[in-house]
Amino acid sequence: MTPRPLAVITDVDGCLLDARTYDLTPARQALRRLRRAGVPLALCTSKTRLEVAELLRQLGGPYLAVVEDGGGLLLPPGVAPRAAVAGARRTRHGRLVALSAPYARVRRVFTALRRRTGNAVVGFGDLEVAEIARLTGLSAAAARRAACREFDEPFIITREPRRVRALISRLAARSGLAVTRGGRFHHLHGDTDKGRATLLVRRLLEQAGGPVTLVALGDSALDAPMLAVADVPIIVPRSDGRPDPVLRRRVPRARVAPAPGPAGWAAAVSRLLGR
Repeated sequence: MTPRPLAVITDVDGCLLDARTYDLTPARQALRRLRRAGVPLALCTSKTRLEVAELLRQLGGPYLAVVEDGGGLLLPPGVAPRAAVAGARRTRHGRLVALSAPYARVRRVFTALRRRTGNAVVGFGDLEVAEIARLTGLSAAAARRAACREFDEPFIITREPRRVRALISRLAARSGLAVTRGGRFHHLHGDTDKGRATLLVRRLLEQAGGPVTLVALGDSALDAPMLAVADVPIIVPRSDGRPDPVLRRRVPRARVAPAPGPAGWAAAVSRLLGR
């Protein structure tokens, strides 16, 4: 049988970008190899549309991008131009498909949750740009882009994390929303995840070029649904060199990249291309 061509979908922070410095230099050569080999690449991230647009500029090419943890799918100009996707609206960065509840509804629920927990949770919508920059290590300009949410509310828990997390998860579910945990923040969002968005990405890629072997790379529990629906799931270790234990448990068949961050990401991708 002829092997199916590869396609890659990847988380960004902690994988393609260094989790602390946001540097992608170690991944650049592997990105060039993907382009030369004609392997489609899609991003799947907690970043906003504005953050992804800036990242695409740095990457030097348009890619499909799942934004805000499965909240929306961005199709930049030139990517899947003939793909018919219901509900797509035009933005200055391309077509955006909403896959989740809008941010205004998420914020209304979050505000109620904050009151119920005695202000034990603080979301991006409660913070000034300077405070987001301090929490994330982003520049002021990048933090401003991170604050422009359309679907998902990142937040921190300031006390009694286990009790508060259980409480807000129950209350969120009653409102039809969900709480998940990423590498740095918890997230409140609609009834979607990276896995459902990944299935849509696969469908668009296969509409354009036929069946693919889908490789997914992620580093945190938020990435578990994405890795679970991929043909080749790969865990990129955390900065301490160990894979996220929750992600390892949820996707036991996943391979583990040989190093953290973009260096490990590049090594895993290069190994696949070498095969």
